[in-house]
Order: sequence, then C-alpha cells, then structure tokens
Amino acid sequence: VRVVSSQAKPTGISLAQVLLRDNESTQPGGAIHVEGPGAIHFLVRSLVEKNSSSAGGGGLAFEGAYFGVLSTSFVDNSASGAGGGMLVTAGEGDITDVAFATNTVSGGGQSHGGGLAIDPEAGDSADVSVNYVGASGNDAGNGDGISARGDILYAIQWRGSNGARVTEIDWRNSRIVRTTTHNQGNTQAIEGQYDWINDV
Repeated sequence: VRVVSSQAKPTGISLAQVLLRDNESTQPGGAIHVEGPGAIHFLVRSLVEKNSSSAGGGGLAFEGAYFGVLSTSFVDNSASGAGGGMLVTAGEGDITDVAFATNTVSGGGQSHGGGLAIDPEAGDSADVSVNYVGASGNDAGNGDGISARGDILYAIQWRGSNGARVTEIDWRNSRIVRTTTHNQGNTQAIEGQYDWINDV
C-alpha cells in the first residue's frame, strides 16, 4: 500500500486489527509506504510480518506524515539499509505498545535499526515519541533493536493522571537542555505531539 498526501489534498489511512504479511517492495515500506504531510495515519492492534523492502522499512515506512502505531507487532520483516521492521525519515508520530522481533537489515556496516530506525534525511525532521516498546532478536550492522539519529533525547517520567516531567538531553554532549512539566497524564501525549485519544 502506498499513500501519498499533501497539505492541499490530505489523504489519511487508518487500519485496525489487520495482518500485513508476505509483501515485497523496491520502494520504502514493504507493506505500507506513507509519503507527504497533511494527514493522520494509524495502525492499531495489528501484525506486520514477513514483509521486505530493498529501500528501507521492511514492514512500514513513514516519510513526512503524522502517524500513530499502537499495540502492533513487527515480526520477521527485512530491509536494506535501515529499519528492518519500520523506518521513519520525516514527520511526527507516536509509537506505543509495539514489539519488534527478529527483523533484519542488510547492507553492511552502515545498516542500522534492525527493529526500528528513526533516520531523518537532510533538511527533514522526525519528532517521534516511543513508549512501551520492546525489541528482541533483531539484527543490523548498527543498532540491532532501535536506532535513532538526532540531537535531543527526551526522558519522560510519568506520574499517572498527574502528568509527567520531561527532561531534554542533548546527546552530543550529554547536557540537560531543559526540564518541563505537563498535565496530559491520562493520554501520555507530550504537548506539541498529536494526542490520538482526544484527537487534538
């Protein structure tokens, strides 16, 4: 499945309780490739299994979209370069309660993100929240489970329904940039991030 969206013509896709298996692509995203801004995309309570891509993102690839991947498993997917299970090169998203197991990436020493690769391309940004994610048995040249390229790491300490404390760390020099609080403890969405429960 390839979804191309724009600000002028937003095109969104929502999939729940689906099986995406045995798909192949020479483009990013063996099963699904979402490209362009302007829409919100969801994959919920699904299994993405045994898909492959020769361009990254064996199961799923997001390039410049708002997305949520929730309660989903990525198993036995494969890709060249990056993101055996899933690849994000641009956009904003939420990956919550997701398992990455026995996904693989080929391509030698520069390959990375056996399970998940967050890998912004030049001039793009990827703002992704990763919560309650497990990675096991994935294989890549670098970052067998999860690989992320960027400047800021967000450490989040949840306090149940009372919200959370967010610490921004510049991992180029391991210094704390700032610490903030917020009160969205029930949905666990950081301010400025899409809140999929309340659709805001």
